[in-house]
Amino acid sequence: MARQHLEVKVISLEFNQGKGAALRAGFQVATGDFVAVQDADLEYDLRDLRKLLDPLIAGNANVVLGSRFTSVGAHRVPYFWHYLGNRLLTFISNMFTDLNLTDMETCYKVFTRGVIKNIKIEGNRLGFEPEIVAKIVHQRLRIYEMVISYSVRTYEEGKKIGFMDGLRALFCAVRYNSHKAPLPLQFMVYLGIGASRRWLITWFLCSSIMPLSASGMPRPSPLLPQQPQITSYPLPFFSGARPGGTQPGRL
Repeated sequence: MARQHLEVKVISLEFNQGKGAALRAGFQVATGDFVAVQDADLEYDLRDLRKLLDPLIAGNANVVLGSRFTSVGAHRVPYFWHYLGNRLLTFISNMFTDLNLTDMETCYKVFTRGVIKNIKIEGNRLGFEPEIVAKIVHQRLRIYEMVISYSVRTYEEGKKIGFMDGLRALFCAVRYNSHKAPLPLQFMVYLGIGASRRWLITWFLCSSIMPLSASGMPRPSPLLPQQPQITSYPLPFFSGARPGGTQPGRL
């Protein structure tokens, strides 16, 4: 494509660092008036980008997000647990940002170049979505959301996102939002962090004081004083006869 279209510029990284790192490199060299994010998995329709530009061109918005879950008409049904996970992550993000988004994890995010140039992307991987949403909210930008089409892939077709990616997104949603969240929500977050640390410390101390052997039984720990071991010995055996004419035996 770059050979056929001189306006296309290919940016290559030395090794695969993740989605966040790739977007950060692309944002740094972008020269257009507007900057859009497009995945290469063919789940999104490029024709939708044209209508996402309308609020930006009209000057009504600084950022426009596409929503996969408000689409109308025929569409391919997504996985239930993926849908539920997206809804949960969007709910948690909305709780922190006080937005009413329907699809925080959407790929289609379009910005004015001035906006995205002033945002520092820290994460290298799939935590980009909650991070960028948190940072555009903190800048108090005008954010629009529009319906887009979505043709979900199956795992047989190459889909790779999984449970650990969801946990990473959850961590990023808390990390980039907690310091700006309302005070009651901040209190809950720090209370949860404190409780988690206390549980981990307790678990570590207990496992150190009373470690288990391979058989599952407790084994001695160097953190506890060792009890003296008592060794028993059998009574001596005499071959002589006992008083009274009894047979030889053990005293």
